[in-house]
Amino acid sequence: MIEKGVATDAYFVGVINIQLITSQGTFNRETLCVDLFTDINLNTTYYTYDSLPSAVPPSDPEKDLLSVSWLIDNAMLPVMYPGQYTSALNSAYWISTSSTTAGTGAQRGEALQFAVWDMTVDGGDGFSSGQVQASTITGELTDPVVIADAQFYEKAALGQFTNNADVYINWSGNVNESKGTPAQMLEGPLYTTGPQPLGPEPATFILVGTALIGIGWSWRRQTRKRASCRA
Repeated sequence: MIEKGVATDAYFVGVINIQLITSQGTFNRETLCVDLFTDINLNTTYYTYDSLPSAVPPSDPEKDLLSVSWLIDNAMLPVMYPGQYTSALNSAYWISTSSTTAGTGAQRGEALQFAVWDMTVDGGDGFSSGQVQASTITGELTDPVVIADAQFYEKAALGQFTNNADVYINWSGNVNESKGTPAQMLEGPLYTTGPQPLGPEPATFILVGTALIGIGWSWRRQTRKRASCRA
């Protein structure tokens, strides 16, 4: 991809599995990155607020977490809760490990994350302008299937909004957020069981053991000692 004008190998792109540790127990949650330019490390414990999208103060006017919520719900919930959720998206674009006419599960997962990055960083301006772009450099081309799927997701989400999502505001180093180190913000579908988003109030959740779940991950290189879902 082209990141801030520089051709960049994406380190991880796709769905992230986190374990949310609370007084109620441990809960596995699926999320995506909504904060491209902030790192998060694998197998690391973080403090977190579990918030609704509408309760997150926007760091810039482009970060449209409500449209991202709509897209995540429609792409992921039909697979998470079969027969319980009606999606506005063609089933070929649902996020699963199966291959469909829209590509492999990995390609669709990568495309969903690519679309989310463009929506949160550039306001969904497509993949040929802004800080998030597809690469057209010979030998470093962005997968055309991923581009096509990402364009589909972005177009489908245009003008769509929902507040039904979990947004995880993460930091490390100190239980007091203002004294800690910011980590990447994540957003995932709203789960019907376990702890629920608490709006603007702080929670005592711990985000631990960020790991791959096999849906939509791209491992492009292994040159860094730490891992994040950006290059």
